[in-house]
Amino acid sequence: MYEYNGKKFYILPDNWKDAAYRHGFRQEYNVNISGGDSKISYYSSIGYLKEKGVLENSGYERFTARLKADYQATDWLHLLANASYVHADRESNPNLSNTNSNASNLGYFTQYISPIYPIYVRTIDANGNPVIATDRFGHPQYDFGVPATNFQGLNGRPFSQTGNPLGSNRYNKVNDILDQLQGQLNFDITFTPWLKFNSTNSITLILSRFSHYENPFIGNAAATNGSIDKYTDVSYRWNYVQTLNAHKVFGLHDVQLMIGHEWYKMNKNFLEALARGGFSPAIQEINAFADRYNSYSYQRNYNVEGYFANFLYNFDQKYFAQASYRRDASSRFAKKNRWGDFWSIGGAWIISKEKFFQNLNTKWVDNLKLKASIGQQGNDGIPNFNYIDMYTLVRGGQSMLPSFSGIGNPKITWETTTNFNLGLEFNLFQNRLNGEFNFYNKKTTDMLFWLSVPESMGVRGYYGNLGDIRNTGVEFTLNGDIIRTKNIVWSASANISHNRAKALKLDPVKTAQYGGFSQADVNAGFNVPMWYAEGQPLYNAMLADYAGVNDKGLPQYWVDEDIYNDYKAGKMSVSSKPGTKHSFLTTDWREATKYTHQMLPVANGGFTTSLRVYDFDVNLIFDYQIGGKIYDFGYAGLMGNVTTKSEGYNLSKDILKAWTPDNTSSDIPRFMYTDQDMTAQSTRFLTSARYLNFQSFTVGYSVPAKIARALMLSKIRIYVQGQNLCFWSARKGLDPRYSFQGTSHAGINAYAPVRTIMGGLQLSF
Repeated sequence: MYEYNGKKFYILPDNWKDAAYRHGFRQEYNVNISGGDSKISYYSSIGYLKEKGVLENSGYERFTARLKADYQATDWLHLLANASYVHADRESNPNLSNTNSNASNLGYFTQYISPIYPIYVRTIDANGNPVIATDRFGHPQYDFGVPATNFQGLNGRPFSQTGNPLGSNRYNKVNDILDQLQGQLNFDITFTPWLKFNSTNSITLILSRFSHYENPFIGNAAATNGSIDKYTDVSYRWNYVQTLNAHKVFGLHDVQLMIGHEWYKMNKNFLEALARGGFSPAIQEINAFADRYNSYSYQRNYNVEGYFANFLYNFDQKYFAQASYRRDASSRFAKKNRWGDFWSIGGAWIISKEKFFQNLNTKWVDNLKLKASIGQQGNDGIPNFNYIDMYTLVRGGQSMLPSFSGIGNPKITWETTTNFNLGLEFNLFQNRLNGEFNFYNKKTTDMLFWLSVPESMGVRGYYGNLGDIRNTGVEFTLNGDIIRTKNIVWSASANISHNRAKALKLDPVKTAQYGGFSQADVNAGFNVPMWYAEGQPLYNAMLADYAGVNDKGLPQYWVDEDIYNDYKAGKMSVSSKPGTKHSFLTTDWREATKYTHQMLPVANGGFTTSLRVYDFDVNLIFDYQIGGKIYDFGYAGLMGNVTTKSEGYNLSKDILKAWTPDNTSSDIPRFMYTDQDMTAQSTRFLTSARYLNFQSFTVGYSVPAKIARALMLSKIRIYVQGQNLCFWSARKGLDPRYSFQGTSHAGINAYAPVRTIMGGLQLSF
């Protein structure tokens, strides 16, 4: 308790996590109607979903409708029409971001603020008891930790003064409204029993409206009397596909040939305006703000056109062959490099149909199939117009002037991935056990790569086709019925995959001096640097090797003497290339050698099981990851020593295990004020990326058909369903699913998947 200007205040700790999160509520309703006769059939559905988010002032509401009609107009004309509409209204918490690590991020704030600090301002009532003060609107008065307001007479809160996302969120609002309308018309024309023409035509309209309002009372926009950011995004997408299909059977020979043409266009119109100095929180429109300080708009177009052919052949349903060719053009490349050619071939052999196999007393083998294929696929996934120099218009007095903003590269073209697959499928014991094994070798050439240039050029870089990589791996799936009787069926399935990636070709300018280069992914937050070298695996983190603490409690790191000597001679930095030897130890992280550490998991996959006992059914789904590494930035932030910049931050309870003269066996460095090297980036925070996720369960009961028919229904089913139920990882709070590259938002700052329990009723007429 303290007293200021004759008024008494109480500072009591609050639970920030409990205040930030609440129990959400989700309701969903769907109605489907279908019918028809031999010439026409129809299907229609409407759906409604409303969800109250687990954060205050967050939620989601969606309405969907679909109508589908299938009409055999004549013997030679078949029509299919499909129309759908989606309206979605999302209200989100404006202070939660997957990437930001600052005081406006609700996830970050509640994780890192020390639990001794209050959420609210408290005064003393007439009975001498502490009570939460209220503001002029009758709402709780939030503590922003500023001496002039809520900490009068004290020095103020050292953690994020002026910050309290819970308080700001009460008056701020983020609203995102989406309307999407899609129409599709298909028609088939049958010329002969073996020759058919198909046309698929679709158009999609997407209208997105976004509004982000920040209040004038508290928080980031208080100094400007409120702010608003609004934009409208209108997109049209057209897709037209025409194919001519021929299918003939000559005795044991089955031949199919298809040739076709596809055209796709996307048109995007964007308009955004930002303003500050609002008239009233009740009017959240641009013209209610005095300072409309920024606005802009743009239009973008994207086109792809392609021609393709596909050939299928099988002999006696035993030997299969396939070949395809595709030629595509993309508007994202210059005219000379716009077209790309891609092909594929494949084949399959059903071994179980061979007489020699059937003579081997293999009746327990229902199907055994060997298959192989190799093919190419193109990628044009870069922004538009990167093949020409780009300019931005900037204000120059009363006119607009062009300003150089981007280097164009007219030579960029399609990135190509060539994928080879070899697989084996099997069905055994009257199809009670079946599975599939696949090996793949995927090589990507002419990778679309961002090439950095010195900032003295006025730009950051440009796109080019530079680099080849190879991914190889295996996948195995197995499923079957453990028990299969009339009233009891128990089945299970599992899959596992293993993948490795290697760099085959890299930028020679970057690799010339040291045989490779290290680089952090600037688009993925606080990523650790990765080492890239030709012939070496991808996703090798470059980190100092942590070696515990010395007899004085200082952190120790390994040093490669060859790199150390070159570093001391001024020939290279300690991170110019990875070390290969562990020569001696140092307590100076700046002199520590950086070594490579593979981040990719050894394997990942999932498994499910389902059980039906009479009218009851149960289904469980899990997914998992084995091995791999992730750099736990969240834990590192909670293990840091206190400095003048981090006073008031939360700390992990593991700090209590740090080295002391009485605890010399600890591998946690001693706790020293202002020691900023205690959490230097090293293998100390390189954590296993293994996890097991209980993804979902369903328990249901189907009312006996006799009772359902008595109620004029064909089916009645009651069920309970759960999602994101349990998650186990190497450290509580760490979620390796976000990234194996070691980002800072692996479960700390992000809005993690929400555990949901639902009950449902299914009625079929």
